Amino acid sequence: MKWRTRVIIELNSPLSTDEFLVQGYSVRTRPEYKNNQWPNNYHMIDILHEDYKDKDPENAHIIGVDTASIFIDRLSAVTYNPCRLIHIVSTSPEHVETGVSFNIVTHNLVASSRTDEVIPENIQAFERLDKNNILHESSHHVRLALSESSVEQHLLHLYIAVETIGTSEATDRVKNTCPACKHEWDGPLATSSATKSILTKRGVSNKDAKKAVKIRGRIAHGGGGRNTDFYEEVTELAGAIEGAVVSTVAERVGLNIKKRRGAIVGLPMTTHEAVKNDDGTFSINVTSWKAPIRFPELGEDISEPKGECRVGCPTDENGRPIIDPAAWPN
Repeated sequence: MKWRTRVIIELNSPLSTDEFLVQGYSVRTRPEYKNNQWPNNYHMIDILHEDYKDKDPENAHIIGVDTASIFIDRLSAVTYNPCRLIHIVSTSPEHVETGVSFNIVTHNLVASSRTDEVIPENIQAFERLDKNNILHESSHHVRLALSESSVEQHLLHLYIAVETIGTSEATDRVKNTCPACKHEWDGPLATSSATKSILTKRGVSNKDAKKAVKIRGRIAHGGGGRNTDFYEEVTELAGAIEGAVVSTVAERVGLNIKKRRGAIVGLPMTTHEAVKNDDGTFSINVTSWKAPIRFPELGEDISEPKGECRVGCPTDENGRPIIDPAAWPN
């Protein structure tokens, strides 16, 4: 028996019901899930990958999601069309027996936040900046970071936001030495050093600042596998630098931010132990959060101790997790 990861993708091309192979895994469309509420370019996809007994549910889920990402890359290339991952439904066994408990992973852990009303004076500080000021670009990447559902892209845009400032403020240059004649010359600006300096001045440890530089390259240029340890590290680093990056931008612009704490959810996994009943329905025995979560905090000099930020999964009126009917095993 295999793990099955089910996702919904968007593609403006019809898909065959025949089996696709992606890195040796079986990928099939599920046209029976089409309904009148879906756009015509939405497709339900099942990925059958690792043996059920060989992988824990969280790492099986990551393998399934990564395979889905590779699949849509290939679809976009061959169709010359946009292709997006719309929704990750679940990872579960492909089928289960009545009365036997099993694990299912859903992707519905979300962060929500609120602040007081925004008034024109709150953003007036931007108008005092020259239109070519790099803080506009930095703020753009902060917005992208806070709007991204992927923790990898979240960290990447946070780093670009602070790197943009570091690049504009760097004065030292990289020193190069010829290994043969020992001639020395100045290389490009030492932007990494300037960026790390900005982070450490806002309370980020030197170790985390260096790791952020390293993992930024890995995210931007690829390389290395994805597993629970990777997402834990990326979430940890995003949590470590977010407060420093947002506080730095706010300080230089002259903003007073309307709340002090944020929330970063890594791969938003909720793992359930469930059982199939005699009547074909399913019951949940235990639910646990497996996603790494961090709550970064902004500097008191640029933020107000107001607003709220919460993380959780949707529940019914009895407090039980809400599971998409399509998430369950066949």
